[in-house]
Amino acid sequence: MSVVSYRALKKLIGETSLERKCRFLFGAALGLLITASLWWHASRTRDLVNNQQENAARRLLPQILRLHHYQKILDPAIPAVLAGSEDAAAFRQTFGGGNEPAADVNLPIWQLISATELGSHVSTIEAKKQFDLDDTLTEWSHYVVVDGQRRLQFFSPIRLTRGCLVCHGKDSLAVSADVSEAIATFNAATRTAAVPADLSTASEQAPADAELVSQLPAPGNSELPLFAIAAIDMPLGEVDQQLARNWAMLVASGIVTAFLAMLAAYVIVRYVIVKPVQHLKDVSDAIARGTLNLRAEISTGDEFEELSQAFNRMLRYMNTKSDELRGVNERLDGKIDQLARANMELFNNNRLKDDFLATISHELRTPLNSILGFSDILQSAPNLDERQRRYVTNIQTSGQSLMVQINDLLDLAKIESGKMEIHPTSFALSDVLELQVQQMMPLADRRNIDLRTDPPPVPVSPLFQDRGKISQIVNNLLSNAIKFTPEGGRIRVSWRAVERGFLSFSVEDTGIGIPLQEQEHIFEKFRQGSTLPEGRDHTKREYEGTGLGLSIVRELSRLLGGEVGLKSEFGRGSIFSVRIPLEVPLRTDTVNAEATAGTVQAPPLITATDIRIPAKADAGTVDVRLDVQTIGG
Repeated sequence: MSVVSYRALKKLIGETSLERKCRFLFGAALGLLITASLWWHASRTRDLVNNQQENAARRLLPQILRLHHYQKILDPAIPAVLAGSEDAAAFRQTFGGGNEPAADVNLPIWQLISATELGSHVSTIEAKKQFDLDDTLTEWSHYVVVDGQRRLQFFSPIRLTRGCLVCHGKDSLAVSADVSEAIATFNAATRTAAVPADLSTASEQAPADAELVSQLPAPGNSELPLFAIAAIDMPLGEVDQQLARNWAMLVASGIVTAFLAMLAAYVIVRYVIVKPVQHLKDVSDAIARGTLNLRAEISTGDEFEELSQAFNRMLRYMNTKSDELRGVNERLDGKIDQLARANMELFNNNRLKDDFLATISHELRTPLNSILGFSDILQSAPNLDERQRRYVTNIQTSGQSLMVQINDLLDLAKIESGKMEIHPTSFALSDVLELQVQQMMPLADRRNIDLRTDPPPVPVSPLFQDRGKISQIVNNLLSNAIKFTPEGGRIRVSWRAVERGFLSFSVEDTGIGIPLQEQEHIFEKFRQGSTLPEGRDHTKREYEGTGLGLSIVRELSRLLGGEVGLKSEFGRGSIFSVRIPLEVPLRTDTVNAEATAGTVQAPPLITATDIRIPAKADAGTVDVRLDVQTIGG
């Protein structure tokens, strides 16, 4: 029998109180024990009674045989002689009615049945079969139910002995062949003995006559073949009634015992187990409601008292820690207030910084565009000498460098303030990459850098993206590659379709590379690469620029729904890869510049036409007319 698991027991009992569980489990266990003990006791009692009845039948057998022989051999009138004696009642009480049905239905009925005259009695025939199969078998019995009453049918074989042949050899009996042969053999070898008329003369007869009585057959002797069968039928109705009364008394005593045991268990569980537990529960509920000064009071002198003391120690410890935690929370609240004020101040400062950058960038671009426009005008003047042209070229180079830095600051301010707009159009990525490479080609040629594109073998699908921002990403990557690639280096621009709905383009150079410890920070603002493998102080600049290019590349890539990756080995070069979708994702947080107040407008573009430059004083005066047209300002 498998052991019942705790989960199955819990499902059987259900969610109930400890008191009910204890009563249920104790009652179930007690019921099983009492039932098992009563069943065992009843079984043992029934077996003992059955054995006693079989022993009684076994003890009756020799007396029945002796009585039968006294009746048949010594004096047929013995029953009449005994009828008036005191032993007659005891005889009838013991042996019942003999071959006739007993007057008392509770007395046994016995018979001596010849082996050749079994009749049609089924039990006797079955007994003879058993005795024929096993000649060492001394008895056979079984229980039957007749008219609703249980009866014991006991059978014992009577086998032929030498003493039997003394008497039965002189009679013409209907016996089996083997018995007849034994009788004939005995009669041929012995003389016929006279049978005394009564018991009083038995002792005066010849020794052979006395030997005849002493050699009466014993049951179960298997020296000679089966001669007869002794059958005893014992009614067990009264015995079964006594067993039933005994069983009823046992069941009643078991019920009373179970009731008293359950009552005792209820008292024990109620006042020894449940009451202390309930007190602890009441105290814990009161503490949960806020009564922190309450303590458990259990004085049982056992584990429950130790549990209450441990519970009280826990409460004192919790109160101490609660006071400490309250003080820490108060100090933390003060720190949080300070941090909130500091964060608010930082937020305001950051907003002012963004506004300042956007404003100052816009304000700087307007005069810078004028400077660049006038420098273009001066550059095209025909009467400038070589030194003046060099000055104008320096003005243009410095102005363009300043314009790039101002544009980076303005773009970063727009991205951080969420005012950067996306203007998607349909175009081919190869056109943008080829155009940017052509624009960077003069700068690469001056540094003897091999700059070229590496188109894919299969044309890629056109994009529906912001062309200007992709151009700015490529421009920043190419500018960085040229800046950090030494003379005689190589730069390759390639693109391909990486997966469904996405394209990837990369810029690979053979520059100084990026140290491993710098790669995770290279996309942060104001970061530059280092020529040292251990990195460097980023507050110092080894190359020109603000360090905003890669930061802008990352932010623009995210804005377009893509991402930028880096593979680099220090001293051998770097590969910057940008993965973008074919169509720009719809952004719910995109702010329409035309509908949002405070949006920074695009800087004005200045074009100059019909220019006249004043010549030197000794060369005369040249009229200058400057048409300045602002676009977008």
